[in-house]
Amino acid sequence: MEIFEHIKKSQGDCPTFPKQEGETELRINRKFRKKERLCSRKTIEDLFKSGKVLKQFPFKLVYSLCPYNQSPVKIAISVPKKIYKRAVKRNFIRRKIREVYRLNKHVLYEATGEKFTVNIIVIYVSPNIASYAEIEKKFIRILYALVKDIKDNTDICPCDSD
Repeated sequence: MEIFEHIKKSQGDCPTFPKQEGETELRINRKFRKKERLCSRKTIEDLFKSGKVLKQFPFKLVYSLCPYNQSPVKIAISVPKKIYKRAVKRNFIRRKIREVYRLNKHVLYEATGEKFTVNIIVIYVSPNIASYAEIEKKFIRILYALVKDIKDNTDICPCDSD
């Protein structure tokens, strides 16, 4: 019974962040919903052509800012078939990364609000399967680097040109 109580408590704790004056609060859900996934082939191609790159071993993160579209953050996670031949291993790593993102996405939501959308592709580049703790530590580090980069570049956001 203790396990179920813990799950109910953790699902109820959705942090809320105040927005600008006169606006409602931004509520962050800990689920990883369809609208948060980066699925568009065209958007992914544009990201690889003109996106900015951050590296923090074992991750390579490609991102770009664009006008707000359904969600403040859209993310795709990739584990190369060239490194991991077996789909089971690729899915295992992808699941770990997705879980770490899901639990720590509030950091990105705080930085973006509903001003613009950040499109992100996370690529796992290590030939070794890291533990969950190591993936979490490195992913959080790269998330904070991304937030810092976003805050430094929001004055030249492409969505201001509209």
